[in-house]
Amino acid sequence: MNDTSIAMLTLSLALVSCMNTDHARTATATAAAIEAPIDVVALVTGPLAATSESQALDALSRIPPSMARGEVSHDGFLNRDPGALRFLAIDGWRNAGSASAFYASAPVRQGFGELFAASPDVSVWTTRDGWKTWGSVSSAREPNAYTITLRGRIQGDAAQGMSTHNHVVDAVPAPGPVGQGNSAHLPLANPDDPAELLIVEVWTNRGNQEALYSDPQFQKALGQFWVRPPQIAVWRNPNSAK
Repeated sequence: MNDTSIAMLTLSLALVSCMNTDHARTATATAAAIEAPIDVVALVTGPLAATSESQALDALSRIPPSMARGEVSHDGFLNRDPGALRFLAIDGWRNAGSASAFYASAPVRQGFGELFAASPDVSVWTTRDGWKTWGSVSSAREPNAYTITLRGRIQGDAAQGMSTHNHVVDAVPAPGPVGQGNSAHLPLANPDDPAELLIVEVWTNRGNQEALYSDPQFQKALGQFWVRPPQIAVWRNPNSAK
């Protein structure tokens, strides 16, 4: 199999198995993951060329399964925006160099060109030492789970950001984030820009999540953390509550 096919199947593995309900507005699924430590996370997101889930499924189902070299996990999500079927891949890698080289290669870019209606956004992130974290992206595979990505710039340097972040987490009212249904919270760093932060969260309780995000005290704390409101996107699996 050539690199172009590998690039396309990296996305197809998730889509082929996840799009099993016609009425679902968004969906998520995964390929089988190799159990290995994940220190690097890559995000690939953009509008698919297909105009319907059935068209995407038909196009991607022709690609045989495989796993990109150096990739240790893959989770795929759909968010149905007006006029476009958007896709998000969250891939775990053993090192940033392998991930960056793979996504930047000409054959992979060619494969992306066949899958996406426009060039996708590709970003590579590393774990942040000392930042409070729990769970994993794989928890998004559970029924009723959905994923939120928050991306933006933090105030101050990395040490100040870590302190503020950990304080915000500790201040979440009882029974705490996990008890409220926040099964995963993953703060990630841009290795080329320490002030840029990506947070990947997995939730199973929409009411608690929305109440926390809209709480005035929580909003005030976030205002002291982010330079400006982060970009937020919500991604769901086909069985999530609407």
